[in-house]
Amino acid sequence: MSKMPFFKIFSNSKFSVSDKNNFKNKVGCGFYPNKNNETQKSNSCHPELASPLVADEKKAYKGGCSQSISGSSHRQKCADICTQKFNVGLKAQPTSTAFTLAEVLITLGIIGVVAAMTLPTLIANYNKQVAATKLKKFYTIMNQAVKLSEAKYGEFQYWDNSFTGYDSASMEAWWDKYFRPHVKTLKIDESSGRSITVYLADGTKLRILNHYTDGSDPSASVSAIHLFFYLNASNKSNIMGKDCFTFFINVKTNKKWAAVEPYKFGWNGKRNDLINNASYGCSASSSANAYYCAALIQMNNWEIPDGYPFKF
Repeated sequence: MSKMPFFKIFSNSKFSVSDKNNFKNKVGCGFYPNKNNETQKSNSCHPELASPLVADEKKAYKGGCSQSISGSSHRQKCADICTQKFNVGLKAQPTSTAFTLAEVLITLGIIGVVAAMTLPTLIANYNKQVAATKLKKFYTIMNQAVKLSEAKYGEFQYWDNSFTGYDSASMEAWWDKYFRPHVKTLKIDESSGRSITVYLADGTKLRILNHYTDGSDPSASVSAIHLFFYLNASNKSNIMGKDCFTFFINVKTNKKWAAVEPYKFGWNGKRNDLINNASYGCSASSSANAYYCAALIQMNNWEIPDGYPFKF
């Protein structure tokens, strides 16, 4: 009956119960694996000393199977040591673990609760950031357009701004001359007859209403070309201060502000009054007060402040 080489027992990482039983029955003295991993007969009762086993296996044999032991006791002692190492190998086998269905469902439930608590805040913050970014972009491109047209037509207070009030045709001609070359425009709707709606390439729109009286002071009078800027051209909602924001152009500006500015008529220049003042504080309770919301956002470095009266 052939002997099972020690090399096979200790070099193979996959053990089975049958391997263990065979090893117990077959292990004995006088057999060891040679350099070709073949079982070879030896007169020595310590094959571990002659076989090419790794260092730690040699140490185990030397420490536990003394040469002073002889006969069946010697063989039994060696077999016990080898069986012990075999059992250690069995225990070292990686075991397969998995989550139970209950654990998975509990985890998913926790994730759902956390998401339900945090998502509304994350979405609101994102919408606020989008709104503020669009407002700043509109303010920037409109004033850039003024600067570019001033290079061709002179300072904007000397432009041909004395067009007929509330006349859509003359307002469209004014837009086409001074702004359209520098602001990407998809189309213009003048169906109302009193104002025009300009659809911009970025998905926003503005309604232009001429409410200007020649010689008026933009610091004290609402007389100006009003620009109602909508964050989403396709959105049917038009809540002032949330969906729509008011800007103005006054052709007789005293250079206190830029050519295009958020609505600021009557404002004393104090940021706190844009929040609390009964006449021009940004408020959801009055559509007239909501005209000043763009100015409040501008004063907050083009970020929607905490405590803003409208929810996004």
